[in-house]
Amino acid sequence: MEAMRPRTAGAPLAAGLAAWMAIAGGAHAQAAESASALTTGDLATACLEENGAGTRGADFCEGFILGTGLFYKELLEAGVIEAWACTDPVPTLAQIRDDFLAWVQANPAHEPEPAIDGFWRAMAATYPCAATTRAE
Repeated sequence: MEAMRPRTAGAPLAAGLAAWMAIAGGAHAQAAESASALTTGDLATACLEENGAGTRGADFCEGFILGTGLFYKELLEAGVIEAWACTDPVPTLAQIRDDFLAWVQANPAHEPEPAIDGFWRAMAATYPCAATTRAE
């Protein structure tokens, strides 16, 4: 993952996330009426679940990270957005999840925000881009 601006991708991604949530099921997905209702706190709760725990929270978390990361990458490559989270090398999925959870723990005031905003706010804070990268 390189980077993403929290509000830029929120609207287009919301429809895709709503469809994914309907397919994926799980307590967090069933409770949300739309992807925009999914908060940063909800995503953190899902990301805390362990794989194989009999729930789908961990699967949802990984799908969210991969989906939003791929969407971000495509927007960057299309020149639609500027990078706001940059890494080299790209961290593992587990590292991204752990970094997101650490950020949420350190910034609980952001838990009520939409998940897409909180996630990318966390990534931008954790993996900031150099000023020259942002100006490209």
